[in-house]
Amino acid sequence: MLENYKDHKDFNALTVHILMNQRWFNGIGNYLRSEILYRVPDVNPWTPFNELTETQINNIINQCKECPTFAYALQGGKVLNSTKYVNEEHIENWRKIYSKKTSSFITDGNKRRFWFDSKWNSCVPQKYIKGKYLLKE
Repeated sequence: MLENYKDHKDFNALTVHILMNQRWFNGIGNYLRSEILYRVPDVNPWTPFNELTETQINNIINQCKECPTFAYALQGGKVLNSTKYVNEEHIENWRKIYSKKTSSFITDGNKRRFWFDSKWNSCVPQKYIKGKYLLKE
């Protein structure tokens, strides 16, 4: 990925969107996206991915490995028809940003919420503040 992230058209997307692209970030879902980006505090989620530094991208990739591993170990993933016990308290303690009252979020056109650190509120593109999107501060 690092070989072509500056040139490939997919990476013109905002960082918040590219993490949902299963071609490049297979298995990363909505709550993992929020947790991953929160754990890389110097990455503005509203920056185009191809403008990030290699260090920032490597930090994101590392979190793309660590966050799902921790969530799985805590039984935080949901599998259809699973009878496996999910310890909500452990996963809730692990989550730092997703669904936290102190977090900001936008709701996109697919009714998914992206939770993020409120320090990025002033960077949210205008289209996410009006219309079919909603910014909660």
